Amino acid sequence: MCGRAYYSERSVDAAAQSLCHQKTTCGTPSDSDPGSRVIYSIKDSKKNSGPGHTFRVIYASANGSVKIDEMIWGLIPNGGSISSPHRIPTDEGFSVSPHYKMFNARSETVHEKVSFARYIRSGQVCIFAVDGYYEWTQPIQQVKKQPYFVRSRDLRQPLLLAGVYARVKTGREDESGKDEMISTFAVLTADAHPQYAWLHPRQPLMIPDLELARAWLKNNPRNVLEEIRDIAGSTLWDNLSVYPVTTKMNDARYQGDDCATEIKLKKVRSIQTFFSPRTAHDKIETEDESKSAVKKGSKPKRKCASGGIESFFKREKDTEPKPVAGSPSETSPSAEIAISWQCSTCTYVHSRPEQMFYLACDICGSPRKVADLASTKKPKKVR
Repeated sequence: MCGRAYYSERSVDAAAQSLCHQKTTCGTPSDSDPGSRVIYSIKDSKKNSGPGHTFRVIYASANGSVKIDEMIWGLIPNGGSISSPHRIPTDEGFSVSPHYKMFNARSETVHEKVSFARYIRSGQVCIFAVDGYYEWTQPIQQVKKQPYFVRSRDLRQPLLLAGVYARVKTGREDESGKDEMISTFAVLTADAHPQYAWLHPRQPLMIPDLELARAWLKNNPRNVLEEIRDIAGSTLWDNLSVYPVTTKMNDARYQGDDCATEIKLKKVRSIQTFFSPRTAHDKIETEDESKSAVKKGSKPKRKCASGGIESFFKREKDTEPKPVAGSPSETSPSAEIAISWQCSTCTYVHSRPEQMFYLACDICGSPRKVADLASTKKPKKVR
């Protein structure tokens, strides 16, 4: 997973309402919930965001209720200190770099690694609801990477990404004298579905239905994790849509309205097309391009020679060089011509085949005289 997502308040609210529909209660963090105080805010929509940015994330509190809290994407497992405190987005000099170190975790080994195992054991798991996420590929014969957007075929259905979260002290105190807390999370990943492995070898672990989502938040996460991975890897991709988007997305700061708008990729011709005869369709297309270019006032594109490379060499073989004006071969094809000629100024002898047709000396540049043909070596008949 490349770590870029399309986030909106609509997706979070839709996911929270669905999860709270059966025998659960929804709410926002309160002062009675330990470590839930946050002092940073977020915007309503983030069309191109990644680690280091703040999002509303769904989790389950100790009493089993589903809640929503503001967290920073990019897990920070350990608390800060007075000498080296953690910075939050509202601090001057805040950097997203520390959050890129642990912004995702492999679901296959999350319960084994020390950095993440404690969150699985303690039930500190969450759901990151997004409209979709982005991946990049490197097309052949192109410099820029091509971004793709992955979303649900049903635009009303957000993607539910499984994750783990942590709440630690920043190492400072807030205005009320209490410990300032920072909430961060990481997204779990799994092997990509074989059908879309060309896009990226890994993909975020997406929870396929609401029942598994509730079980992920409230039951033993380790047992539910295996079931989520099996179902997501086999059936989930049938309900997803993947398409290319604008290369403006290569800039992490871009937030245009066309971030998730599908585009049509330009066809890049294979090198084999340059060594094969052109079809009638190609000829018509080239003529149309030339006409449109003339209308716009620009120079038309040069047309490639028809017939492919074989016809090119055939034409070169069949083409005979034209004789020099005034030479014997011009008046009589069967006449004899010289195989060399000597410059009357510098006496340089031109004996190479291509020099036979020079109208000036290759050394001094003096014009060639017709009389120089008489001083050449033995003649040779032209076949």
